[in-house]
Amino acid sequence: LRSLVPVAIGACVLAACDAGEQSTSASTTLDAKLAPPVGFVTSQPAQARALSPSATLKPIITVGDPIPGQQGQTDPELRVYAPYPDGLGAYPDGGDLVVFTAHENARGGSSSADGTNRFRYARISRLVLDAGSLGVKGGSYPVHPGMGGPFAQLERFCSATFAGAAENFAPGWFFTGEEQRNSTSTTVAVSQDGSQAKVLPWLGRSAHENTISVPGFDGGKVVMIGLDDAGWQSELYMYVGNSAADVLGGSGTLYVFKATSTGAPAGSALMSVGQGITGDFVEVANPEQSWDELNASAQALGAFPFVRLE
Repeated sequence: LRSLVPVAIGACVLAACDAGEQSTSASTTLDAKLAPPVGFVTSQPAQARALSPSATLKPIITVGDPIPGQQGQTDPELRVYAPYPDGLGAYPDGGDLVVFTAHENARGGSSSADGTNRFRYARISRLVLDAGSLGVKGGSYPVHPGMGGPFAQLERFCSATFAGAAENFAPGWFFTGEEQRNSTSTTVAVSQDGSQAKVLPWLGRSAHENTISVPGFDGGKVVMIGLDDAGWQSELYMYVGNSAADVLGGSGTLYVFKATSTGAPAGSALMSVGQGITGDFVEVANPEQSWDELNASAQALGAFPFVRLE
């Protein structure tokens, strides 16, 4: 199963349509190694090529393809794999591989052939793949605009992370965030079985590129690193909780990185190749303030300005 995980994650977002000889032969070679298909497999060719002779690609699902088990949904947008697949996270579940996708839809959605805008606002899909054949057995949207409330108008989910036992999040949570500079930008978490979804504004209302959980802390402590993709004034954030419940419930503490080394440049754009800096993480007093307020607070604390942390 471990050898199939990177193949499945890499292929999950492949759509149409590079039908080059190299891509086709690589997929054919992989197909010969896999079990007979269980579930749905896209008919579209790969949108990428394997540059290494040891790498193979297999397209699994393409934007607009049906999600097995969802054809009875009243909302037609919940029946298919949505546009703008971005961040991914996955975990093995018996003989299956569960793959989450953060879809980077904005409020304007996608223009359709009839001139209407569809797939407005961001969403998170959860697909169940047969690990032996990489066929899609089923799926759902644990986060979508139709849920209303805090999930109604989320925008531009970007990179993502799945955190499990190693990060003290057993049995597992999927994290992604809005890459937006506005007063409501937030991080979203989904439980491994898709039954729970939470918004986590206390992780900071930055332009979220990714929120990464750091493994290896004893006693259940959780440390998460937040990457702010706000151009020339991007901050590096850290959220610390004594447990996963602290992080999911907002009982932890938000920090921002401040350079303390002598002669540190005014920002990462002024650093030379090979240059390093040292510093500390300083506490942010009000983590749920708007993006403008958080940015101003971070600068007042002396936060080191990076350039588009990704």
